Amino acid sequence: MKITSLDEVEKIKPDMERAEGIYKQVPISGNDGAPAFSFRVFTIEANGHSPCHRHPFEHLNYIIEGHGAIVTESGEEHDVKKGDFAMILPDEKHQYKNMSASEPFVMICAVPKEYEQTGQDLEAKRYANDKRIHPRGFKRRGKIHIGLLHA
Repeated sequence: MKITSLDEVEKIKPDMERAEGIYKQVPISGNDGAPAFSFRVFTIEANGHSPCHRHPFEHLNYIIEGHGAIVTESGEEHDVKKGDFAMILPDEKHQYKNMSASEPFVMICAVPKEYEQTGQDLEAKRYANDKRIHPRGFKRRGKIHIGLLHA
């Protein structure tokens, strides 16, 4: 068992091209013996954003604080706020944005533990620009889908 306070977890600025005002904490990961998922917490400062990216694994998000948007490959913005859940499917191109000019946007982002390695998503970088790659080794057909569940 592991119990920790987010206040005790190191906050790092991840090495992500085209990101602005984003910080990451990893309170629980495979390094702690987690058998399936790593839980990361991203804080995006006012007007900040992640890069637009994709990777071959799902994201499960819970918004802890603030008001943001998840942007699809086509540029469509889906508003999310404190208490909302979101699911990003494997290979969906997406971006996270803080929609506030004054408050942080904070979210939990759960991913398979294999993709969280010492503070960097190495697989995400590997697949970021390769539209042909799918986690099961074939091309994925169809539309971009983002599942939003509002609390």
